[in-house]
Amino acid sequence: MSDGWVKLSDPATGKEFYANKSTRQTQWEPPPGFVDPAAAIARTAQAQSINNNSFNDHAKDDENWEQMKDEASGRYFYVDHVSKVTTWERPTNFESNFSNSSRNANANGNNGNGNKIGASNSFSADDSYDTSGRKQAQGTATGFGFIPAGAMSGSTYGTSPNASSSTKSKQTNINTSPWGESHPPPSTSAAHSHSTSYEYSYKPSTNTIDDKSTKYYSSVLPQIDFTVVKVPDRLRSSCPSCEAVFSLSKRRHHCRLCGDIFCDACSAHRVILPLAGTEYDKPVRVCNECHVDVDKGNYFSMRRYLTPLLLFNGENEEELQKAFGNTSNRKNDDGSAVESIDVTNVAAALTSLTQDLESVLQDSTSFGEKVTIPPDVLIPAITRHLASEETSDRAMKALSVLLSLGNVVGDNSFAATVFLHQNAAGVFENICKLLEWSGAGIQTLAVQEQAAKAIFYLTDGRVLADILEMEEANGHILDEGWINSAVMLCDVPRVLRSMLDHTTSTESPTLQRWSAACIRSLISEDERRGCEAVSEAMSMGYNELRYESFVTELVSSGGAMILSSLVSSDDADTRGHAMAALSQIIDAARNINVRLGVFIEAFQIQNIQISSETAIIEAVVSSACGASFAQLLLSADNSSAAMACDFARSLVFPIITNPLGTTVPRYHRLFASNVNVQVDDDGLKEYRNAALVIGASDGVLGALVHLITDIHGGGLRPVELRRSAMQILAAIAHTVAYWDSKIKNCGKGIETMDESVLRLHEKVGIVLAILEDEHAAEVISKSFSSATIDSLNTSRDSPNSQLKEASALAVCAMSSCSPSMANTFINSNILGSLISICADDGFNTPSKRGNWSSRRLPMLEAVAAILVQGWKMMQNNVATRMLGEDSGSGSSSRPLEVLLEALDAGIVPLISRILNSAQDFSPADKGYADTRTKIAACHCVSAMFGIGRGDERNIGFSRIFEAMGNRHRIISQILYLLGSIVPEVQNNASQGRSIEKDIPLLQLLEANLLSAGSICGSEFCSFGSMDFNGDYDMSPGLGATGNDVFATQFQEICATTSDIINKNSFLPSALVGVFGEGSAMPTLRIVSVVAENGLTKRVHQQLVRSGVLLPLTDMLRDAMNGKNNRVMLAYV
Repeated sequence: MSDGWVKLSDPATGKEFYANKSTRQTQWEPPPGFVDPAAAIARTAQAQSINNNSFNDHAKDDENWEQMKDEASGRYFYVDHVSKVTTWERPTNFESNFSNSSRNANANGNNGNGNKIGASNSFSADDSYDTSGRKQAQGTATGFGFIPAGAMSGSTYGTSPNASSSTKSKQTNINTSPWGESHPPPSTSAAHSHSTSYEYSYKPSTNTIDDKSTKYYSSVLPQIDFTVVKVPDRLRSSCPSCEAVFSLSKRRHHCRLCGDIFCDACSAHRVILPLAGTEYDKPVRVCNECHVDVDKGNYFSMRRYLTPLLLFNGENEEELQKAFGNTSNRKNDDGSAVESIDVTNVAAALTSLTQDLESVLQDSTSFGEKVTIPPDVLIPAITRHLASEETSDRAMKALSVLLSLGNVVGDNSFAATVFLHQNAAGVFENICKLLEWSGAGIQTLAVQEQAAKAIFYLTDGRVLADILEMEEANGHILDEGWINSAVMLCDVPRVLRSMLDHTTSTESPTLQRWSAACIRSLISEDERRGCEAVSEAMSMGYNELRYESFVTELVSSGGAMILSSLVSSDDADTRGHAMAALSQIIDAARNINVRLGVFIEAFQIQNIQISSETAIIEAVVSSACGASFAQLLLSADNSSAAMACDFARSLVFPIITNPLGTTVPRYHRLFASNVNVQVDDDGLKEYRNAALVIGASDGVLGALVHLITDIHGGGLRPVELRRSAMQILAAIAHTVAYWDSKIKNCGKGIETMDESVLRLHEKVGIVLAILEDEHAAEVISKSFSSATIDSLNTSRDSPNSQLKEASALAVCAMSSCSPSMANTFINSNILGSLISICADDGFNTPSKRGNWSSRRLPMLEAVAAILVQGWKMMQNNVATRMLGEDSGSGSSSRPLEVLLEALDAGIVPLISRILNSAQDFSPADKGYADTRTKIAACHCVSAMFGIGRGDERNIGFSRIFEAMGNRHRIISQILYLLGSIVPEVQNNASQGRSIEKDIPLLQLLEANLLSAGSICGSEFCSFGSMDFNGDYDMSPGLGATGNDVFATQFQEICATTSDIINKNSFLPSALVGVFGEGSAMPTLRIVSVVAENGLTKRVHQQLVRSGVLLPLTDMLRDAMNGKNNRVMLAYV
């Protein structure tokens, strides 16, 4: 017979159905492998013959045998569920086993069949009848139906103590259903996150967990049958439903289902109940509350458990004993002892209630039908028993299962009631006390597992959000202040300390997992309270906070180290929750510090200190990002690898979502001596520090690179996982490019660097070396090519599209700071693919990184970075020729090949289309995106003309002018753009207005001046490197070379450019840094080339009248005094 299944008959229709005694599942169809005992009896002779030969073999496995009753003959037979053998004779060891069971059962107050004496309703007689008056066998009511006694062997909840699933150690249990089955916390992607939106879902752990809760509640904790008790009249002076006082005219009436007393109006229903006894041959009285369930066909609802739960409170036991009288010598009609409401009855009610809730949890579609008790009634009925040592374990289990069920069905009213009901403070105090039990016994660990589980659901972000938005509850209008006070009843710091202690519990991995899950929710709630306290203090003008965040203490007390130790846990869920909690710590610290900074500055607060965000990030990152973190990234389980990626991504993701994070300085400043490396000029310093720590950690960069190309399960890793790894790489690469440029611009030699700058320089060098050693550029090129995009719908921002976008970000950053990696990108022929994507208008849509960027912007900036690298190579070739050295045929032709590859891919029409679009100077996302796009286009033009100018054979220039033709007037577009930018910049400067934070207008001016200088014929590449003495390699000169093939074109261009830049004293202002320090070098460059290639008296007179000679003279004097020969040569 299929384990636990029996064949029954529906009393109402007579139709046969099948019920599982263990799971209480019912169905009309026979379960797979089901053997009908009645049909098996017909083959008894054959089975008996088999038994004679094999009975002794089966006898030793007496736990497989079950005694069942043949409904036709009334005889008992025995079934072995393993061998499918049936016999009329009792197995050899079955009787002794049964006798032991009887003795054990009687010792616990049970009858010989394992049932609590009086397990059926105390009103019943021996026999029961169905609704049509037909006599039927005595049976037992389960929570969701009626099962004949012959099939159930008299068990109250559907499993005989001798059922096949029982063992010798469980003979006294009335329940073999998974009482303590642990339901894992919801996926970590469901929990809220403040800084990330990583969609990759985590799978539940497949590891075998030593679940103390299951063992304790199913095996160790004594199982007690629940009996509905008839409440004595003296216990009810008024109706519990309408509160009407009983009198001679207002009589008491007992409900035959729950046993409680009601007035006639509140128990006006009469129904036939499928219970044993002659009393139930006719309709009997039920209360209005029970009738709600009866009307749905649920004759044995959870409401019957409320009577003992509400009447017994642990302090009125003596009063209840007096009310029930001496029950020791009193018997029911069936000979069983009369029950009373005592701690045993309460424990049985809690046990049975939990079992019924778990049954609903297995099939949540029945929630609305089965769970009909209002939360404001059920929650207090359970939680009032948390304080008693005799019932706290069962009450804690019932509460956690109820909250879990509410979470599954999306009903947060039960959790909200815990916060809002009258004794909420006492409930949280009792839960905290249970969490603080000392010892490692199975009861302690089991109860604490359930307490941690309850805290997890109570502090879930969605639950708390719903509570804070509530306007009324139970018909009462709720005050906002009162709701906040109710939520504050959960002592977050106290619970956090307990959960951190439990994460170190090696005796119970399940407790460890639930505790790690709780910490994430608790930190999020701590952040909400901290931010709200600051906002309240600012709005009310207070100089003190009513709540101070626990995050700093959490880190300083070693909490981050404890969570980091869980990164190497064997359980995937524990690892995931630990990583999420570490991310939440950093997010909380950042958000709270921002608000505290504003508060302290606005109110000049002296007694509040802001925690060092740097110290928190370093403590978290340094403790978490070690060898175990790298191993987690390399895990064969994609879910585990995704957890690690999600953590690292949360630390560095703002670098690529903040527009300032991906703005790499493309050329060096002329006056670099005053650059302060340590100044946080864009608010991203902490994120960059985290990126450097991650990049320099042992094996992490190698793991990320491997993750992108790893062949796993016959194919690449999921695209979402590779995209996340690529985004982390891009953030690290942009961090390296940022610090590399800033350090080189500080104008100091290594020997004169500050110690902090020197350490930063060393760390940047380490990360850069690791990227090169891991062949990151080659991997990124392959990843970019492998990410396929739907050619029919390129406007869709798919994961593959985001992978390409992240790859382009990495290409741009790496090309800007590493010549070797830039050469790898050049040799990979990625340039043509980048230009093709940029030309697709489908990619000119907003990026998920923010509306400030289009999806094609990273591609265009990567194109510019590669072309600039080709320009720098060409300049090196020119310098080599001027020194009379041989640079080699391959190196001299490679820059030209880069230019030709770009021209063949269609860069000229792309740039022309971008420059021809209207420039939006409004401080909005679109204006910022347009400006960044034009900056990249100007850099492309600068590099293209720079490469062409260095080509002795004029192949580059010929191809450029050929590609432009008469349609693509890039030269006139560059000059027109310069003509529109110069007055805008001058206007902002004259009014003292700066919009650089909203629109990078000065960066556009610098880029535009560079491109104008290149089209005028300047060969000098100001993207060239500066040594630590602050000197440029200016050997080719700032002006033009001796190439005269296109002299006429350059002369005309220079004349037009001179007309634009010599207006309104623009040149002298730009040279002295009025429009930003970055404009000095490109302005000097353009003045030099216009003076050299203009070759007309008018142009030279314009330059003299512009006032440019005065600042040039001053600069020349400063260069001579500073013995800066190269800069001095440039001015001359």
